[in-house]
Amino acid sequence: MLKSTRKPRNHSSIFIAAIIFSILLLGCGSGLKYKREGALHIPWHSGWLLPRYDGYNTGFVDRELKLPLELKWEYKTSAAVTANCIGNEYFIVAGDLTGNLYMINTANGKKMSKESMKGVITAPPLLKDSLLFFSTNTKNDRFGAINIKSGEILWENEGMDFSTIFSVGRGALYIGGGNGRIGAWRVANGSEVWSKIGNMQTSGGCITRDTIVFAAFSNGNVTAYNSLTGEKLWQRKLGAAQSGHITITDSLVICAGLDSTVHLLDTESGSEIWDYQVDGVIRGGVSIAGNLCYFGCNSGKLFAIDIENHSELFYFQTDDPITTSVLITKNKVAFGSLDGRLYILNRFTGELLFQYETEDQIISSPILAGNGIAFSCHNKKLLYLYPH
Repeated sequence: MLKSTRKPRNHSSIFIAAIIFSILLLGCGSGLKYKREGALHIPWHSGWLLPRYDGYNTGFVDRELKLPLELKWEYKTSAAVTANCIGNEYFIVAGDLTGNLYMINTANGKKMSKESMKGVITAPPLLKDSLLFFSTNTKNDRFGAINIKSGEILWENEGMDFSTIFSVGRGALYIGGGNGRIGAWRVANGSEVWSKIGNMQTSGGCITRDTIVFAAFSNGNVTAYNSLTGEKLWQRKLGAAQSGHITITDSLVICAGLDSTVHLLDTESGSEIWDYQVDGVIRGGVSIAGNLCYFGCNSGKLFAIDIENHSELFYFQTDDPITTSVLITKNKVAFGSLDGRLYILNRFTGELLFQYETEDQIISSPILAGNGIAFSCHNKKLLYLYPH
């Protein structure tokens, strides 16, 4: 709701009432809604906006990133943005820890609209054409869908502690919560297709491929379900909680956890193909392009691993832990560290090509929005860097 910052002086009660009534009307019309500005027009058939670019959650976008970059704008949110943003050349959507969903103009950094919810937002949203899927946790645990043409919340369902990545496929939303409940709900109206109840948190998210949904849990289990029926296809017990989001290819499930180990599992059977241990806990998950995977860890190192040769291609040392995931572009990788710097490396050699120093720790993964990079810092600032 909008609030007046002016103190009324010597106004009549009728005039004061009119102001209050106008404010209330403005508040009732609020919501996360795309507001067209000038010639800006979104092709609604443009498909998905995903926090990791594709349904396999790879973190790879096959586009070139031009350097050097400079700060084009910054936007101050009400609280820190810890979850990945989504964005394109038109707008960026970000959720903060006070339950606000923001839609920000990519070109100029101005707020286009905002939806305020109870609870906190710690999982990235998804957008399909004009339908935005969201989840909240802590105070008012819910997941649902918003029509960003109208700003209307189409449906909401209750749950518990939604804090990690979810996915959509075959007309259903696949999501797991902190109470061990995982399942599928119809995107059209939120009705349940199937669900399973366990005693472990969905800590590594849900990813779909064809008729399979893969999920990773805080007890170390990685499980494959039939996405249409919920039937358990296989389950693999790993050594520790899976703290980073899972990633898949056509043949591999790739996950990482509190045991500082990256695990590669076969998608058909769940059997472990190999693992790779490093010197720090992996919290941001793994990104993959071709046969190379990238991830950061608490030791401050960014690793590049050749998964075909089971060998380390390179590592790059930063001054503080890396808790977010890596953005992979055509020839570069970009990532942020708690040392407050955004790093961009040659993705094949590890050579440092560019770095940008911020005022505080980088706590959300960088995304490519248009031709620039967006990410957030602990000081509640969302930054957008653009080539110059």
